[in-house]
Amino acid sequence: MTHSPQSLTSLSIRRFDGRVELPSSLIHFKARHFYLSATSFVSKLPPSLESFVVTSLLKGLDFVVPLLPPSILKLDFCRKRYAEPVLSTKNLLEQLPKSLTWLNVPSSNEIDFKTNPELVSHFPSTLLQLYIVPDLPCSAWPLLPSNLTRLVCRAPKHCAVLSTMTDDHGVQHEVSSIPFDSLPRSITRLELPFTSCFCGPPPTSIHQSYFPPPLTYLSISRIHFLPNSYLLVLPIWKQQIFVNKCVHIFR
Repeated sequence: MTHSPQSLTSLSIRRFDGRVELPSSLIHFKARHFYLSATSFVSKLPPSLESFVVTSLLKGLDFVVPLLPPSILKLDFCRKRYAEPVLSTKNLLEQLPKSLTWLNVPSSNEIDFKTNPELVSHFPSTLLQLYIVPDLPCSAWPLLPSNLTRLVCRAPKHCAVLSTMTDDHGVQHEVSSIPFDSLPRSITRLELPFTSCFCGPPPTSIHQSYFPPPLTYLSISRIHFLPNSYLLVLPIWKQQIFVNKCVHIFR
């Protein structure tokens, strides 16, 4: 791209294979297909790049991350499955720019938070919006960046917190509940697609911080609320921006 305009700041292309360097003036880059390899890859990315988005196919993730400039704010590494092996997920996450505020983590056999929830602690602390395609167990939630404001992830059903509840007839039931109280307190928007869970109160006692205090949007595919937990969501619901496909209140 040696003949591209020197003032070019945004570029959206169909395919990039790393055989030529991107314009140094770029701030925003978007490609449908992005390929990098050990034998054919650029030596650097634009120094002022702020957003890097791949929409369909990404190859060479291990080569891309070390090239990211410190100016980068947004990374979208493709919402589809990432089939190539990753040398080290821990090293990959540690190499992410510390300025990052927006990140999408692709689905991959190598990126496994279910068996390695501690990997979450290696996300940049500057993150405000996080989209995770792989399953994110509830045990990893306390390790999320403390200033996170938006989280989109899929929590495995078996990772919920178990507690015992007593119904109006005195019969005890085991309840599998989502531990909303373990999420960063800064979250304002939470989306849990493909999650089905019975939502009772915390195992100890109900308190107003069960949900993050600034939470204004909650989206869950299917959820069942106990009345006392339901009351905690009413302030959110009254703002008419509480969204989920199926809510059932047990009494």
